[in-house]
Amino acid sequence: MVCRNCGRAVPEGADACAYCGLPSAIEPPPKVHSYLAEAVFVTFLFFPFGIVSIVYAAQVSSFLARGDVVRAKKASGMARTWMFVSIWTGGGLILLAALALLLKFLL
Repeated sequence: MVCRNCGRAVPEGADACAYCGLPSAIEPPPKVHSYLAEAVFVTFLFFPFGIVSIVYAAQVSSFLARGDVVRAKKASGMARTWMFVSIWTGGGLILLAALALLLKFLL
């Protein structure tokens, strides 16, 4: 369980958060998308930025296991950002290479 007020882990069966003391602040942990599968996929498109995305995506589950929802959401956002950077950079380089080959054959 995670405290709604401070975001820290609360043991099962506890009536209140041990850190902030709020009695009704207990709720199940939120789902945070890690983007791990997507990060692995885009690594084949453009290697360097895909690796950065994998590193951030792998951090999401460890942050959630510790009850740190804020950092898990931040790592998820960074994994998503680097995934899109990888897609756009890799796609752009592929288009530039195709254009260079086309110009080579036309000239």
